[in-house]
Amino acid sequence: MMMKERNENGKKVSNTQEISISDCLHKINSKFELNEQETKKLYDLKKAIISRVYLTEEGSFNSENGDFVSEIIPGNGKVCIKYFYKLPYPEFLILKKIEPSEKVNSLNSIYNQLEENILFFEEAKKASKRMIFKRLFENHKTLALYTIEDLNKTFNRSILHRKTDEKALADRLHFLQKKGRNYVLNKAMYLENKLAEAISAKLVQCAIKSKRQKLESINIELKQNIAELRKFQNTVLLR
Repeated sequence: MMMKERNENGKKVSNTQEISISDCLHKINSKFELNEQETKKLYDLKKAIISRVYLTEEGSFNSENGDFVSEIIPGNGKVCIKYFYKLPYPEFLILKKIEPSEKVNSLNSIYNQLEENILFFEEAKKASKRMIFKRLFENHKTLALYTIEDLNKTFNRSILHRKTDEKALADRLHFLQKKGRNYVLNKAMYLENKLAEAISAKLVQCAIKSKRQKLESINIELKQNIAELRKFQNTVLLR
């Protein structure tokens, strides 16, 4: 089945002249980063006539006929190059193919981990008696809330932070106070590390530059947060 002339939104477009490989690369690099093998496949088309380059961030292109679908389907790709070479009909090169693991939305696991972290920081803040620790955990809670906002903007989501169950929160305070600050700081570092792992898992799947850069910046902040918690554990507790 031949793919109709259309853009990445599925709308019909007018015919254009032949596209050079350098222009093709420039367009692809505006949204995606090709690996060495994918780049080689593109340069293998140097004798072909490239007529269209399609990109999609939300849907995917069929690897057999180049048809666009709105779903992200393993085996399909994010980049579709339509070209002519020796045959009287067009052929399609599909790049940035979707691995089966990408079907699982690891973004949800990041949001869930953020909720767990926010709840714990709220508990830790209220269980702490010293102002220095109250400020520490309040800052980490605020950063987690900002991260939810950043993810919503980056991935076009509208996830809201769930309200804290005050009754359940009260039941946890005595437990944390009994365990002590060292336990609380260790738990805080453990949760921040779990969040970093969830983000790293999403990074492996994320082919879109802007989204990957946002995840990388969040991970850098997380490393700083963990270092701050470790510093408190090594210095403040020794006073």
